[in-house]
Amino acid sequence: MNFNCIVPNFNFLGTSVLKLEVQNSISSLTDDLTRKFGMDIIISELSKEEQTRIGKVLLKILVELERDGKNVCTIDMILEGAFSSPISVDEEKFTSLVMINGASALFSVGRAKVESISSLVFTSGKLVLPFVNIYDFYKQKEKEE
Repeated sequence: MNFNCIVPNFNFLGTSVLKLEVQNSISSLTDDLTRKFGMDIIISELSKEEQTRIGKVLLKILVELERDGKNVCTIDMILEGAFSSPISVDEEKFTSLVMINGASALFSVGRAKVESISSLVFTSGKLVLPFVNIYDFYKQKEKEE
């Protein structure tokens, strides 16, 4: 298989954690906890330099655990991911790549970070975020706006 035909001119430059707050009053994850998960994706920058297009995405993740209707743990995180393409990539195509591929890649990083952080916070158990369909996320966000 020729991978060049399916790999777009799109690069993941890196990610950084802009915010991380953990509030926790429990020692381990148990079955009686209600898990709540929220997220938002924001395109924070689309720019071009001499030979490169740059796009930045903010991913906000909020995880809340409740017991008997009372919040017992919160993980609130904001990640920023940076992406690039050659200037030859059309602006509309690049925007689409950032919104879908970039957000998907960044969400994978966010899932791994939540899993890692939660495994360090609790004496037993860890949080694993569900998979998210980025297309459906944008459709739902559009409906809400």
